[in-house]
Amino acid sequence: MANILSQDEIDDLLGAMERGELIDEVEDDSNKRKIESFNFRRPNLIAGDKLRGFNAMHDQFIRKIQGSLTLLMRSNVDVNVASTDQIIFQEFVKSMDSVTLIRLFTMDPLPGTAIVEVKLPLAYGVVDMLLGGQGGVETEVRRMTEIEFAILEPFLGNIEEQLSNVWKEVVDVDFQVTRTETDSEMVQTAPSEAPMVVVTMVMKLGQANGIISVAYPLPMVQQLLNRLDSKNWEGDNYYGKLEEKNYRLDLMTAVSQLRLPMYTELGNVKLTSTEVESLSVGDVLILNKKFNDLLDIKVGNMKFGVGRPGKVGKTLGVKMVYNNASEAVNSLEGLMKEEK
Repeated sequence: MANILSQDEIDDLLGAMERGELIDEVEDDSNKRKIESFNFRRPNLIAGDKLRGFNAMHDQFIRKIQGSLTLLMRSNVDVNVASTDQIIFQEFVKSMDSVTLIRLFTMDPLPGTAIVEVKLPLAYGVVDMLLGGQGGVETEVRRMTEIEFAILEPFLGNIEEQLSNVWKEVVDVDFQVTRTETDSEMVQTAPSEAPMVVVTMVMKLGQANGIISVAYPLPMVQQLLNRLDSKNWEGDNYYGKLEEKNYRLDLMTAVSQLRLPMYTELGNVKLTSTEVESLSVGDVLILNKKFNDLLDIKVGNMKFGVGRPGKVGKTLGVKMVYNNASEAVNSLEGLMKEEK
């Protein structure tokens, strides 16, 4: 139990303070340790500045679905990002309604399964608008019927198509919807403590409005951030060494479908302008090549190789004896690198 001062002791202390015999202790804030709160239920495993490109990508996604859904729904569509949160999987599942509309999808080769949740008030409003209504419907909490799912499919497919397109601008992925659920307890795509990045959007169209949430597993977002932060795909970063860009493969892929003009020069001769003017039908020009000499084979203005003339059936042909295709490709690679 703490000691209680008597009135005499209190008077002595007050007198000492008045005489300056006691010095107030002033804490030096510069030496105090700075303590920051950390919420283990909402771990910020990715810094906010790192998510800048991720958020910009979803801004583009919003612009895409606003344009495409306006054409589909024949009504103005307004979509805004409400928040971008980092939470654990268990907390995200608890935040979902017990009866809702859930689509699970993968994006190979990225790891994990992502989730799109559409709140039922918005889903029923969209169904009403697709059937000719205004979207302002009220219904009891119930699971959607198969007919309602079929009516809503173009709306969901449009959102998923635009989401796939914005991801493919950064990473070459294979977007696949794995299944549809209406019960949040049936969604078990990750361990309960696995971190997720959840983008929450508010959508309004006609008299219908509601929330759409897209939840990505953290490894999937990290793979995307690697590509966003490394435009040249080279060097080391926190997640390991990135694969070097194969310029040769990209070049060969780009030109493999092009039709290039290839021709062979039989030879040439130089004449004066007077001699050219005096030429007539039947005159013979003596070229600088003999009949058994090798001929240059060119692609455009570039020498590709040499060949020997001959016949293939009733058609003239050239049998290639030597080519410098590798030198031609290397020179094209050099030009591409200089342009970059």
